[in-house]
This record gives sequence, structure tokens and C-alpha cells, in this order.
Amino acid sequence: MLPVSKEFVDAFKKGIRLVMFDAGYDVYGTCSPIELAHIFQQNKSGGGTNLTPPLREELKRKIVSGKPLIICIFTDGENMCHYDDLRECIAEATQAIPGKYDLAIHFFIVNPEEPDREVRTLKSDVMAAGAKFDVVHMKSFREIEQRGLINTLIDVASSN
Repeated sequence: MLPVSKEFVDAFKKGIRLVMFDAGYDVYGTCSPIELAHIFQQNKSGGGTNLTPPLREELKRKIVSGKPLIICIFTDGENMCHYDDLRECIAEATQAIPGKYDLAIHFFIVNPEEPDREVRTLKSDVMAAGAKFDVVHMKSFREIEQRGLINTLIDVASSN
């Protein structure tokens, strides 16, 4: 089992809703940090992912609940399938939230190679598609490497 720091456990003591996806997707209810580490250790993704369906499902849940939501998407930054659908999905979700602090979508680039153009321009493309608020945030491989993944996640959870 992967070691889990006390800081990580404290930052996510209410648990994390996890959606693992590649060709399809699996939703895990609220996971403890220890369960999360175990799930990551057991699963490997295949790439070429259409992340719009699971993201759309989670955004609908957020809108119905009315609670603020932070979404972290781990991606290699390559071959983002159905990019236009993704851009529209995020822009539409911003129309249904009351304020800019109610939703944050963080893309963690976990590949040292330069991400594809779509990943680099997603933030501005979502705004150009009519987003009401800027909710897209990128964490580069270099940022994650310098800060460490766990600390980067803690920073994201603490910033919203």
C-alpha cells in the first residue's frame, strides 16, 4: 500500500469522490485518502480518453447539490478526445452556477512532454465558448514535480 501523509488525510478528511476513466468510467463513492491510494495502485488507464461523459455527470451532481466543487483531472495532455464537447460542457456548467468560487476544474498534466494544443488553450477556449466564470486551471508537470503531487492536491483543496 502507498504511504499517505497526515497532511493529505487531514486535507481530505471528508473523503474524495473518485471517477476513474479511459474508454469508459467507474464512479467510486466517497473514498478515504487510504482507499484512494489503493485504487490508484490497482488501476491503470489506457489513454485516448473521452472525459466529457464522466465530467458532465459530475457537473450535473454539483449543480443539483448547490455545493461548491473542486474537480481534479489527471491527464497526460495528449489526444484529448471530443475536445469541442468538453469545452462546451464546461462552458455550459458555468452558466448554472451562482458564483466563480462554486466550481474549479484543475487539470494536472502528469506527463513531462509538452501537452497538446487543446490542453494548453482549454482555459481560453472555454471562456470563448461563453463561460460565465473562469473555472479551468492547469497544473503543469513541472509545477507538480516541484511541489509534489500530494502537496499540489492539498494546495488545490485549500485554495477554493
